[in-house]
Amino acid sequence: MPAALLLVDVQYDFLPPSGALAVQGGDEILPVVCRLVDEGDWALVVASQDFHPPAHISFHTTHSLPAFSSTTVRDPRTGKSKEQELWPVHCVQGTRGCEVEEGVRARMERRRRAGARCEVVTKGADVDLDAYSAFAAPLAHEPTSAPSPLTQLLLDAKVDTLVVAGLATDFCVRHSVLDALALPWASPSPSSASSSPRSAGQAPPIETKPDPDPEPTRRVLVVRSAVRGVDPAASAAALRELEHAGAVVVEGVEAALRAAGAGAQTRGA
Repeated sequence: MPAALLLVDVQYDFLPPSGALAVQGGDEILPVVCRLVDEGDWALVVASQDFHPPAHISFHTTHSLPAFSSTTVRDPRTGKSKEQELWPVHCVQGTRGCEVEEGVRARMERRRRAGARCEVVTKGADVDLDAYSAFAAPLAHEPTSAPSPLTQLLLDAKVDTLVVAGLATDFCVRHSVLDALALPWASPSPSSASSSPRSAGQAPPIETKPDPDPEPTRRVLVVRSAVRGVDPAASAAALRELEHAGAVVVEGVEAALRAAGAGAQTRGA
């Protein structure tokens, strides 16, 4: 089955030199990300976009508290209290900092014009709800039982492999990959059980009934050279955690395309 590429938050506010919440070395991933978009034979390319309204609950200015501190807020979905990390104002809707980096955007648009499927999913659009994962529902009032926009895109594309790149390893990449390992986005593989032809007089074969609800086989790959984190130690720990959870960490473009079966030679393109 085909593969999809997920680009997590490759936005100006997360990129040096002038991003409001720039990840050190974040711009170093851009050549790798661009090659992944250009060289992969993807069934779907999705870019997630942090998409905050002014006075978002994650902004330190909303609470008149220091950046990089935390406070207790009410979760609008459950009514329960939870700890909220507070960040500098970033990725505000309508600002340049919110935009996906222009080189990535241009490559996605070029693929789209050529007939390939390229999409952007927003997150953090609800003023009262933070969202690290690209799989998060964008608004608090949406039912948690319904597939998120990203989940639905992957289901529609009928993929079983997801390759992940972007920012930041220890936050939004980590949460997105953990959700990718847990959520039902992969399409079940077709059952191989079938009746075999038989000769006249031969006893009928024992038929194996297909599993009425086959468990989909999914693979999640993280491209090490295409991610960067806020804290180096926390980022290294996050990659170890993701591997332990079932993700495969690969080093670069060639390894990612080979492992995903998304190279041009693999697909016969």
